[in-house]
Amino acid sequence: MQKFLVVLLTTACASTSDISVRPQVATLAIVPDVKRLGVSSRVQLIAVAKDALGGTIEVSPVWSVFPQDITVDQTGTVQSGTSTGSYTVNASAQGKAGTATVTVVPDLVVYEGDSNTAGAGVGENSYARQATLTLDPRVEYYNVAVDGSRVSSANVRAQRVDSLFDGDRRRNVLSVMLGTNDLIQAHGIVSTPASIYLDLKAYWAARRARGFKIVVKTVLPAVILPASIFKESDRNELNTLIRSDPSLYDAIADFAADPVMGNPAAPTDNSLYQDGLHPTIYGHSLLAKLEKAALLSVLKK
Repeated sequence: MQKFLVVLLTTACASTSDISVRPQVATLAIVPDVKRLGVSSRVQLIAVAKDALGGTIEVSPVWSVFPQDITVDQTGTVQSGTSTGSYTVNASAQGKAGTATVTVVPDLVVYEGDSNTAGAGVGENSYARQATLTLDPRVEYYNVAVDGSRVSSANVRAQRVDSLFDGDRRRNVLSVMLGTNDLIQAHGIVSTPASIYLDLKAYWAARRARGFKIVVKTVLPAVILPASIFKESDRNELNTLIRSDPSLYDAIADFAADPVMGNPAAPTDNSLYQDGLHPTIYGHSLLAKLEKAALLSVLKK
């Protein structure tokens, strides 16, 4: 009698739940895809990948940027330097890519003041322009100063100044030079150094609340006839008050303390002052050095 050995073979079949299928990227986008960024600042970009059904999936994209004046690491963090302009950031995964445009904008400097800041008699050679154009890295600047301005005049223009503030910039600086015309006791307007100082403090505080860094100046000497309408003692008192509380501003360009331009006799020197009140181009160049130092002390922080 023949005997048969029957062997039963079984095949273990894996269930579909045990099979891992790699999600396929259908689209990849960078969020945000347009961004303004200040110099020497950073921003986090996010790569968002989706499958064919629109579901979000996790990926580890490769990041790059062009031109390479700014950097992006492999987490999507963009770091700007001192160069400004537009840059293209790329993220890619599984053959799909997304792009974003990052525009690096310079710091902002706004000037407010009277004729000496506006550049009366010297055109484009005011201390404000001379100081600002030599800053490195460069800044964007506006000069809204108007001849004859008092603190009250600046308050009228405050909305214009505030509108220039740009939260995307690393620094927004407002440089203020006011007080000379307030000290001139003429046309029935009489102000004391103490009242002028209170008005200045209020103006500085309001612009600081808007977000500006504040640079202030002391009042230069002047020879105005008759001498009774502009008193040296009042100027000295106002300047002492301006210097008295540095917590009210971020930097001071102490023009009045300069041994050349701040000397009470300086307005009679035609090489320094045009008419006893307004500096010459050379005088402005001396003030520009003080202004630049004050600006840098704020911009470099």
